[in-house]
Amino acid sequence: LPDAKLTWRIMIVSPTSLSEDDTILPGDLLFTFMIGVGVAGFAVCLTLLYMYYKRRHLRAIVVSDWRFTGAFLLGCALLNTATFTLLGPNTDGTCMLRMWVFHLLFATTFSLLLVKTWRMWKLAEGGRKYKRVIISHQQAFFMCFPIPLAQLFILLTFSAVDPYRQADIIENSGPGVTHRFICSHDTLAFPITEL
Repeated sequence: LPDAKLTWRIMIVSPTSLSEDDTILPGDLLFTFMIGVGVAGFAVCLTLLYMYYKRRHLRAIVVSDWRFTGAFLLGCALLNTATFTLLGPNTDGTCMLRMWVFHLLFATTFSLLLVKTWRMWKLAEGGRKYKRVIISHQQAFFMCFPIPLAQLFILLTFSAVDPYRQADIIENSGPGVTHRFICSHDTLAFPITEL
């Protein structure tokens, strides 16, 4: 039939296997390991915070700015809880939670450390020049806000423009076809921005 303008659709059906390497679920050895690491990190940081706070009246700790060090240790303890967001299936909700919890806690925790380090450097520099430098706790506290606020802006922007969500991937690897569910962005803009 040369004049019959037929449109053909060829469909190849192949069985796929669901990848089990994409999620960390209860029953996996890695699940128990991740919980152990998160709890151990949280406990170690809280123990250090308690010991540091208990000795806050010692001269060496007083001059090391115990408030910011304590806040940093608390931030490190909370940052260890970000490990728990890696557990479970890759859904849109857990993908967004993973992106938000880790990046926001990281920015907040390390802004405290950077401000504390900068403050100590400025105070020591003033001593070398025989010039009195005063940076109050309140001034230093407000200097901690720009980094987490910048991170918050980045997270809000990418949550709206290029959210971190579940993606289906079908891989032709070797003899079989594998179906995977991973968390991913549509572009590389977020990882590049975070660098």
